Amino acid sequence: MLRSLVVNVAATWVEDMQGKAMQDKMKASETRRRVAERKRAEEEQARLQAERKSAEAKQAEEAAVQLEKAAKKKSEDDRLAKQQVEQQADTDRLEKKRADDLADTHRHATEAADAAAQSYRKAKEDADRQAVADHQAELAAEAMAEKDREARSTTHKHHSKVQRIVQFFRHHD
Repeated sequence: MLRSLVVNVAATWVEDMQGKAMQDKMKASETRRRVAERKRAEEEQARLQAERKSAEAKQAEEAAVQLEKAAKKKSEDDRLAKQQVEQQADTDRLEKKRADDLADTHRHATEAADAAAQSYRKAKEDADRQAVADHQAELAAEAMAEKDREARSTTHKHHSKVQRIVQFFRHHD
């Protein structure tokens, strides 16, 4: 029985060693798999970055071509604009002379308009003062009318009392 036990222990030890060796192999295999995946991910990132840089370079080249076209167009536009400015300068010199003449006429008209505006302001101030005075007169008239109504009402009340007293005395005489 001891011998059987020793054989069982030995067999178990061998199985443990084989299991450990297999576990070590599995760990090594898993580590190699992870390293390979990481390497593939890094290669994919490098490929994507290269594609992105290539696209950026292509966009930069297209932008440079567009800028060159725009610069040529601007140069032609500037030449045409300069030509128009020179023509306009000649026209402006003639119109300046007319504008100076009109400015003199305008200055005289402005002076007349200012005088008319001053006259209008004075008339408006006078009208405003008159409106205030009229309004105050209305208020005073209304106040007097109210006092007159109150006086009549008081007189009427006194008159009624006096009549009752007179009737009282007539009736008791």
